[in-house]
Amino acid sequence: MFPGNPVIAIAIAELFGSGKDSDCSIIFYVEERVPGGGEASEEAESAPSMPADGAQGPNRKTRKVERNVGSPLPGHQHVLRYASERFRAKIDRWTGEQRDGGKKEPSLELRVSLNSEDEEPAARAAIGLAYTGRVQAGSMREALEVRRQTAYLQVEGGVEACDEFMRSRLHAASSDCSSSGDESGVEGGGTGQPLVLAFFSCTDLFPSPTEEPSFGVVLTWAKLALAHHFRDAPAVLNTRRLRTQLLALPAVAMEALLGSDAFGTDTEASVLLLLATWMKANFQNTDAPTRARLCRLVRLLPALATDFSTGGRKGLPRAWFPIRFTEAAFIANLSSTSHLTSPTNRADARVKLAAAGSDVYDLSSPWYNFAARPQCVDTTYKWSINEQELEKVLEADAGGAPGGQHVPVTFQGGSSSIAAQGLMWELRVLYGRGASTAGLLLTCNVPAAYKRAGARAAKKLAGVADLNVLLLLHWWQDGSREDRWSHSNTVTVVLGTGSLVGAIVLPPEAAGIDGMWSGYLHEGKISGSLMLMPPPPQSPL
Repeated sequence: MFPGNPVIAIAIAELFGSGKDSDCSIIFYVEERVPGGGEASEEAESAPSMPADGAQGPNRKTRKVERNVGSPLPGHQHVLRYASERFRAKIDRWTGEQRDGGKKEPSLELRVSLNSEDEEPAARAAIGLAYTGRVQAGSMREALEVRRQTAYLQVEGGVEACDEFMRSRLHAASSDCSSSGDESGVEGGGTGQPLVLAFFSCTDLFPSPTEEPSFGVVLTWAKLALAHHFRDAPAVLNTRRLRTQLLALPAVAMEALLGSDAFGTDTEASVLLLLATWMKANFQNTDAPTRARLCRLVRLLPALATDFSTGGRKGLPRAWFPIRFTEAAFIANLSSTSHLTSPTNRADARVKLAAAGSDVYDLSSPWYNFAARPQCVDTTYKWSINEQELEKVLEADAGGAPGGQHVPVTFQGGSSSIAAQGLMWELRVLYGRGASTAGLLLTCNVPAAYKRAGARAAKKLAGVADLNVLLLLHWWQDGSREDRWSHSNTVTVVLGTGSLVGAIVLPPEAAGIDGMWSGYLHEGKISGSLMLMPPPPQSPL
């Protein structure tokens, strides 16, 4: 396609805001109602208004007035006529009135009605787009506001230009490998907010998908950028900043995140925990249809989902998962077929179960989706124990407490536990004064997001959980570090209790920090790391 003469395009762009060759003016205004008679509509005449003294006046008349906002913008009919259908209609009407001997005006005024004074910069930028073909916006909110005004003013190609402006930035955010979970790809204006989060904070400006389906392309890239930013469920649950950002998401963004095939996890139980964590903070901001849509994005429901089910427990506070126990049991039975060792047996069992439930349940729901999300693998969490904490426990253990003492570690970021496979895991050092060995105790607990009045599974859930871990404990000598002890295995623990991951062999004569831990102490703390590897193929959760 012939692109046109660039010299002419530049000349037209330079006319924006200029009085050169201007033959009309653009006036922005808002309508306001003020007390008084005159040409008031029936609605205005009957609408009550507030008298000057503050008392309510019955049937007090009001009238509409137009208040100009901002400064007039010089206009050029030969540009506006072809750039905007709305302006073309106004220009043609004014020209016809002049030709037919109607009311003579010294010059043409193109008046633009605004809902509020705050819309004036976006309306001005929308007209600038008509001249220059460029979107002038410093943020996603500004881009959406300009988009709304270009649609209202019917600027040719304006909506598409705004959509491309946002799409290209969201594409860059989702493609930048360095932006996963950090603050790159940030919003303009010095706010430091990640661009995709800024986009989803403007849902009040989103057009209706049914009325403007072209916006769907922007949403597609926004969903990808959102999944790229949060990366995977354990990363969000175990990173305070990401968790804080998640809790601030509106429901439409949460729905986009959970529905994205690019959002990873270790198991679907962590996705459920993510939803439960968000729901605990945002329940009051959702309605039943919204909660139903969110819940249906969890695949092959973990058992804890039934603890929030609305079915059969009317009146239970804050129950939000729209499922009955019979269907939850059916899904659990169906998902268990994935653990059968023979592919043929898996396929046969799944087909038979699906056929049995197809007349009762909606098998097209994501609850029955066997497609695995991207697997987060080899996630490492650094941990440490402060020397003062060890001293305190040693002093308390002067009498030699039976079974020794437990000292919880602190993971990087300040947390005392990490989330994995939908549960919370703690690591403790277990030892006694004068003992020849010390151990690392791994405990597993039900997350706080599941603990509430009326919950059953959170109180009584029994079972085992497997965690495939690589545990490192740092040994220091002359400032050099080596991993003196490590353990790599699948650890099975009973919920609410602990499992001894391994033992550290210590000198028999060790009695205190100087003797027992001297080789492990560095810069006032004992440190190590815990790496979570992919779960074993037959995890019961």
